[in-house]
Amino acid sequence: MYYSATIVEEQVSKNRVSRFQDLGDPVSRLNSEIMIWEATHPFSGCCHTGGALVFVEDGTLFLTTGDDFSNKTAQDLSHSNGKVHRINSDGSIPEDNPYYD
Repeated sequence: MYYSATIVEEQVSKNRVSRFQDLGDPVSRLNSEIMIWEATHPFSGCCHTGGALVFVEDGTLFLTTGDDFSNKTAQDLSHSNGKVHRINSDGSIPEDNPYYD
């Protein structure tokens, strides 16, 4: 699930990808959350904060993130905004990613 989370300790909101356990009932088990990815910086709450998820045949996940209405952050590699992220389903980074480290 790709969603916006309020981080109470930090008093900010960040986008996050998490996995939840499905027990077949209509209600997800919120206490089963395993966070796979979280944005490096909070979003402003204005615009361009969404994204999309897709799993490809080898099981890796592609995640696109909005630029938070700031095109400069899309060019800044220290920000996760405005990017296409490729991650393994367990949250690890594929070693052949261009910016693995």
